Amino acid sequence: MWAPANPKIGEREVLAVILEVDADLVATRVAIRVARRVLAMAAGIWHNDLIGAPVNRSLIAYDH
Repeated sequence: MWAPANPKIGEREVLAVILEVDADLVATRVAIRVARRVLAMAAGIWHNDLIGAPVNRSLIAYDH
């Protein structure tokens, strides 16, 4: 991770500099986090289906 060499610069200033340098980096990181969570949910559903676990919750409750 890139950061200014001056130790007196605060965390907010460092973040502001990073965001100014590469704004696409933030969108990429958000997309990666969302993709990881969707993949983890899909893997969990697949695993539960594979082992024959009973369905304790339904995703239909969130469909409104």
